[in-house]
Amino acid sequence: MVDQDAFSYALEYFEGRLERHEYERSTYATNLKHMRAWKKALGERKIWEIDEEDIQRVIADWFKDGRDSTTVDKRITAFKEVYRKAVKEGLVESNPFEDIRRPKKGWKELNGVNDSAQREEIAGILENLPLDEYKVAFNLAYWTGMRRGEICALRWNDVDLEEGVIWVRHSIGTDDMGNYLKLPKSDRPRDIAMPCYLHGLLLEWKRKNGWGFVIGGDDFINPDYLTHAFTHLSRFMGWKGNAGRSLTLHDLRHTVATTLISEGADVKTVQSVLGHSSAAVTLDMYASADRDAKKRAAALLDRAAKRRPVRKGRNALTGRAAAL
Repeated sequence: MVDQDAFSYALEYFEGRLERHEYERSTYATNLKHMRAWKKALGERKIWEIDEEDIQRVIADWFKDGRDSTTVDKRITAFKEVYRKAVKEGLVESNPFEDIRRPKKGWKELNGVNDSAQREEIAGILENLPLDEYKVAFNLAYWTGMRRGEICALRWNDVDLEEGVIWVRHSIGTDDMGNYLKLPKSDRPRDIAMPCYLHGLLLEWKRKNGWGFVIGGDDFINPDYLTHAFTHLSRFMGWKGNAGRSLTLHDLRHTVATTLISEGADVKTVQSVLGHSSAAVTLDMYASADRDAKKRAAALLDRAAKRRPVRKGRNALTGRAAAL
């Protein structure tokens, strides 16, 4: 092991975690991609030959080349994890990443659709598409907020048409070997109640394609096909979200979340529908997404202020009598 370069050491570490089922194949593939970026920047140095100054130089070069802060942060996380292992094994005395300042992530407004008229327009267009797997997939995204990989992994035995419930039990992962079935992002199944239109659409679709995968039949399709097809439709229709960007398939997920919140759904319900790991994640992403909710909150404060009794007191700053 002492003769290994840092990349080979990292490869052995990540392979071990994959073999112990501590990683999804997609996570393994992503970490290897990050480590290849480090190898390209640092060469075949031994793990004890890399110091904080080297790391800061590489990070600065990546930013000069236009890399975004999220990508750089993920690369730092991957290599830092490898160094934690190296410290435990006594290959290095300390982790050179411990004092590395993580890049600030630029704030990016969610691009869902809050405007009810625009939502109705989109729903109408999706409803009037010809009946095929793309129409079904797009409507699943619009009415349930399912991720594209979850839609492609959905089987008919996950769809309970009698009870009107969809069970999200799998998703599609991607690694160097291609696409594969895996557990959903939260590692646990969830159920979603079907709105009436979606229930009717799935009944109709099952009569035409009622075996295997809901989208694809005998085998699941590549999620990229759905993304590209929806992007083409969205650009043709000129659909844009709240942030002014062209609407994407994933933006329909944000649209479901903000719609539920604006209609009064509690955070735990929204978390359950979207499959977030915790309600905190849902709050962090969507608590400020509903502008009308902020106006309602201000109105509540106004009403609370009017109910307060007016009493005479002394202004702490001026010393003059004032109504508090």
